[in-house]
Amino acid sequence: MKKIYFLLLAVLVAATAWSKTTTWIGGVNSNWDNPANWDNGVPATDDIVIFPTNVSGTINRVAQGGDLSLFRLSILGNSNIRFVATGARLITIKNGTGDDFVIETDARLSVGNNVSITLASGTGANPTRATIDGTLVIEPNRSFDSDNNNVLTTVTGTIENTGTVLGTSARMRFETGSNYFHTRNGGSIPRANWDAA
Repeated sequence: MKKIYFLLLAVLVAATAWSKTTTWIGGVNSNWDNPANWDNGVPATDDIVIFPTNVSGTINRVAQGGDLSLFRLSILGNSNIRFVATGARLITIKNGTGDDFVIETDARLSVGNNVSITLASGTGANPTRATIDGTLVIEPNRSFDSDNNNVLTTVTGTIENTGTVLGTSARMRFETGSNYFHTRNGGSIPRANWDAA
């Protein structure tokens, strides 16, 4: 049994090692699929994607090549990013190490036209983790899905929902000081663990 665990751990480490980290260096209102907008090439499957501090604007043509699975997506402080795509695109955040989907304090990510985000199932003692300390905006007809096996979304910031947010009390926690704004007429409020404060 120990050999199987060791093999699984080795595969996970190797898979993470194959990913590359690429950071946005493009201007505002620029295209995702332009290699000149990234310091290490356009994001591909299993990459780690970072939007650094103080970046604001709309990122067009997100995942232009089709749905995309990333090991990590981070929106760093004081950035205000909006994702849009020309066709329906799903960004899946896979289970890596540490926090897999991060919106830092004072950062904002709007999931706009044709883009949705889902957190893939985690493994064993290592859940797929989302930390929303800033603001996540889900626009109409878009979704944020944190309702898969072994996923943990912790919100100390804000979720503004005009689309669909999926969660369960075991997989989504709103901590003291967090906010949830539900502006979708007739839409469902996500199941979550709501701090009494």
